[in-house]
Amino acid sequence: MWHDGVALNDIRRAAPFVHLTGRFEVADHDPTRLTESEWQSMRQEAGELEYAWQGTYQALIEAAHAEPALRALYPFTSHWALRFSTTTRPRLTIVGPCLTVGSDGMYGVGRGFITPDLGRFSTAHEAVELTASSTVNSRRRSSPAGAWAGRITSRVRTRLTTRRSLRATRSLEPRRFGSRAAWMRTTTSANDLGSGGGRRLT
Repeated sequence: MWHDGVALNDIRRAAPFVHLTGRFEVADHDPTRLTESEWQSMRQEAGELEYAWQGTYQALIEAAHAEPALRALYPFTSHWALRFSTTTRPRLTIVGPCLTVGSDGMYGVGRGFITPDLGRFSTAHEAVELTASSTVNSRRRSSPAGAWAGRITSRVRTRLTTRRSLRATRSLEPRRFGSRAAWMRTTTSANDLGSGGGRRLT
C-alpha cells in the first residue's frame, strides 16, 4: 500500500483489521516531531475510548494540548494519569505534577497518580492551568539560570531588610531623648550591650 501512495488515513478503509495508533512516522527521531506525534496519538485514543469516563478524559487531553507550556512537552500516561517529560521515550525526564480524572468527573492534580494532593477541580481547564504553572515554575527553579536568579533574589532581599533596619534606627530623632548628646549615649550604650560589652544605660 505504501508503494501505491495510500495515505495513513486511507489504510483503515483498505485494511479494516489494521488499528491505527494516530502516530506518524518520524524517520530522524526529531524530538519535536516525536512529541507532536505522541500528542496526535493520545488525542485520537481519547476520542475512541469506550469507557463511561471517556468524555471527561478527552476533555482533559484536549485542554492539556491547548496549553502551550504543556503542548511543548512529551506526553505519556500511566494508569490513565497524564504526565509530561522534557525528553522522549525511552529515557523520560518527568517534570511537573500529573493529571487524573476521577470517577466522579472531577479532575485531580497531584505529585503522584494515587492522590491529587495539589487540588481537585470541576473543569479540565482549571486543573491544566495549575499543572502548567507548577511545571513552568519547577523547570525554572531546576535550571542553572533559575538557581542563579534565586540566589540573587535572596541576596537582594537580605540587603533590603538591612537597609530598612538602618533607616528605622536613623529615624529615631534626638529630641525624643531630650538632646542629641543623650540620644548618642543611648545608641552607643545599646550597641555595647548588643556586642556583649556589658555596659548599662545611664
